[in-house]
Amino acid sequence: MQSSQFKGFTLVELMIAMSISIVLIGVVVEAFLSSRQAYRLQESQARMQEDARFIFHVFNNAIRQAGYVGCNSRRSGSTVNTLNNAGSFFYRMDRAIEGFEAVSNTWEPVINTSELASTIPFVYGNDIVAVRGASDTSIRVVEPFMSQTSAALHITKYNNLEQFDIVLVTDCLSASVMQITNANPHTAATIAHNTGVGRPGNATKNLGKIYRQEAEILKMVTRVFFIGEDRNSGLPTLYHKVETNSPEPLVEGVQGLQILYGEDTNGDDNVDRLLPANQVNMDQVISIKLSILLQSIMDNLTSSPQTYTFNGTTTTPTDRRVRRVFATTIALRNRLP
Repeated sequence: MQSSQFKGFTLVELMIAMSISIVLIGVVVEAFLSSRQAYRLQESQARMQEDARFIFHVFNNAIRQAGYVGCNSRRSGSTVNTLNNAGSFFYRMDRAIEGFEAVSNTWEPVINTSELASTIPFVYGNDIVAVRGASDTSIRVVEPFMSQTSAALHITKYNNLEQFDIVLVTDCLSASVMQITNANPHTAATIAHNTGVGRPGNATKNLGKIYRQEAEILKMVTRVFFIGEDRNSGLPTLYHKVETNSPEPLVEGVQGLQILYGEDTNGDDNVDRLLPANQVNMDQVISIKLSILLQSIMDNLTSSPQTYTFNGTTTTPTDRRVRRVFATTIALRNRLP
């Protein structure tokens, strides 16, 4: 009989094979990590791009609606504001747009930030802007018409109005701002504007004019945009406040908000100069230039901190997030032909 010969791997061969395997595994792991990091970077950049589009969409709608008061938008007819504290921040409906320039840890003109948000830490160095105007939907005034300037208004049913809404009535020559005081105007088809009810309430029932069939009702809205710190994530966040309701977060990772105002100084409907809020006549503003600085939600996307420039200042952060600056110009269409 022939004896069987069994051959195996020597220790040196096994060590060489193991070394090659470790190298190959390292290459695969490195490729995986590089691919994963590239995906995280691309995902963050895509998210910032989408966030910028959304922010510009929201601002476009708000700014273009600023100063809209129905058919009275481009007329010089008088407006009577019957509200209590008609000159207070949320109810000065004669100011279509109002900007506040960030100066260190405050703003010019001065703004009472506690009115905007008492529990949200503001991110200083960023501008604040308020826009005021009516909704697109108008509601017709119908018979029986007012018999005197303090009488109730009759309107079409199913109008989506609610008690304590701030509304404007206009006949294209004059306009009056008031607060609805009766319950269920949506189905009652009437608008009472009594005194001593609601907040801020009406200082008077006298609208200054008897409105008839030419008149329409529009809901008035004040919107405010500012940057605060999200209490959960700690990230700078763009907030949106409507009337005296609680501010709502719109987009996380909005680190910077700067606005320049296009002023028409000679009434030819063209921008003559671009200035910050504390140097411009807001009554002559016909456009804004909006600049935002977005940062990625995820950190550790780059191998080292990435320097960026925003609002004329170059900064090297301590984190390894990516940042991008976006800018757009928006016209106040209710101040243009």
